[in-house]
Amino acid sequence: MSLPSTQWVTLKLTDVSDALVSHACNVAQELQPPEGYWVIWCYPSAVTVVGIQDMIYGLHHHSVMVKDRLIVYTSVTITQPQRHQLITLTKTTLNCDFTIDDESDESDESEDSNESDESEDSDESDESA
Repeated sequence: MSLPSTQWVTLKLTDVSDALVSHACNVAQELQPPEGYWVIWCYPSAVTVVGIQDMIYGLHHHSVMVKDRLIVYTSVTITQPQRHQLITLTKTTLNCDFTIDDESDESDESEDSNESDESEDSDESDESA
């Protein structure tokens, strides 16, 4: 029995770690509709850069089609150079976009909001002088 034809299928893979990447790729292959997935979300996860690379290669090896984007939410910090490398790898291997949200994103946001608060405070003190 095959799945009905659809255009916008999203696969959500939860609790993926490096040790479970191969299993996640097998699940993606087994559940894949004939048209492929629109998006694959991987969250929450503790997958490392190596695990994400393995997932990209594993999805490709299993002929998993992703039309729009692979999205990974991980508790592991990913550096900017690693992000760029993963974006390029995903584009060339799976022919789709890549988005990652990691621990460093939260600290970046809080630093940005603190800077804007400080600049507002200095503006207010300039006005009162």
